[in-house]
Amino acid sequence: MPPINNTNIAKINEVELPVFQQEWWWSHDNHKGFRKVTVAQEDIVVGRLVYHESRKWIFFRAGLPPFWAHLSGPALSNGLTDHAARMVLDKLLAQLPRNRSLQFIDGPTSKHRDIIRDAFRRADFEHVIQPTYSQGPNTPGTLQKLSRRHRAHLKKARCELRIFDISAEDFITFYAANLKGVVRRSAEPLGAAHKILRAALQGPRPQARILAAQRMRDAAPIGSFIPLEAAIACVWDHERYYIWMLTRRRANRKTATRPHGDAVKLLILTAMDDAAQRGLVFDCDGATTPGARHLYGTIFRMPNLEQRDLFLRDTKPARFFKRHRTRFRNAIDSFCNRPVCAQADLAICIILDRLNGFGMLLDVGQ
Repeated sequence: MPPINNTNIAKINEVELPVFQQEWWWSHDNHKGFRKVTVAQEDIVVGRLVYHESRKWIFFRAGLPPFWAHLSGPALSNGLTDHAARMVLDKLLAQLPRNRSLQFIDGPTSKHRDIIRDAFRRADFEHVIQPTYSQGPNTPGTLQKLSRRHRAHLKKARCELRIFDISAEDFITFYAANLKGVVRRSAEPLGAAHKILRAALQGPRPQARILAAQRMRDAAPIGSFIPLEAAIACVWDHERYYIWMLTRRRANRKTATRPHGDAVKLLILTAMDDAAQRGLVFDCDGATTPGARHLYGTIFRMPNLEQRDLFLRDTKPARFFKRHRTRFRNAIDSFCNRPVCAQADLAICIILDRLNGFGMLLDVGQ
């Protein structure tokens, strides 16, 4: 790399990065899919991008954010000028593979945000905006901002529920049990989330808190089981406090009582108060669904609507699949609903009908 002129060469300051991009977050990831690209000047790393390569849509491999990291933008040295930052970013992005779909998410507080956007566009990435809500530590009266109806519900919930801290083991066990309750599988390994939580809780500078809600009448545990209504895991850095993971008890036939409808809201309210006491900005960690936007924007009336930057670069196979995803699904459904003797004939017809398209798909190096 040519010398970076007029720059005080310094290491990347891990403390000033978002918690999801700090080295300890992904240093435990020993999976063979983990990837890291760096740019160094005089043996000092001044730029870094990390991602995890995994299989997506069964037959495509993609580079996604590291496990459970909700921000994965480039980490740059604070000593870089704007010109040097452009050089470092171009070098970083030039190292990324072209035969993998890639996705990176950069937060709203990046120092070189405009430069990062331009660099990704030059590298043929699509730029998409992701909304998130935040509020500062001096925001007055979180509970008082709510409507009269929601305020009354939460005051009642405070009388019915107790909020307390739980361990990483109890949280992951509860999270996994709730996934099984709806016949779902975690999109990312829970073992990795467990390691991250333990590292955040037990480190020299704790950066996590796990809160749980429990009905008052269930306060006495039965054996080793703690009956919980909901739980959230929060993480923070030097500036922001994030709602990272959230889960709640699911209704099932074995449970006599229905899940408490305001347990999650009360936990979020508690997390907001905790963030304010720590002097941190509360960040809902993304509001990409209508439900999340209603919860944080309408119910909690969080004042700041911010934008995260999502950068996407798909391969030709991935773009082809996205365009024809509905047709693929219909073909699979039709195939699965036919007798076994007819499935082979239909499969041959589908393959013959798509040969030209799949001829393009095989050219993954373009």
